[in-house]
Amino acid sequence: MNEKTTVYIEPDLKEEVKIRLIREKDNKSLSALINELLGEWIKDLK
Repeated sequence: MNEKTTVYIEPDLKEEVKIRLIREKDNKSLSALINELLGEWIKDLK
C-alpha cells in the first residue's frame, strides 16, 4: 500500500525539474522521480 508523505521542494528546483521532465517527454510524476532517486540512493548505501 502506498503511503502519503509531504516533501517540501524549493520552488526554483521544483520548476526546473518539471521543465526537464516535460522537455525530455518523460511521463514520470514528481513522486515517481523521487521514489526512483531514493531507491537508487538506498542501493548505493548497501
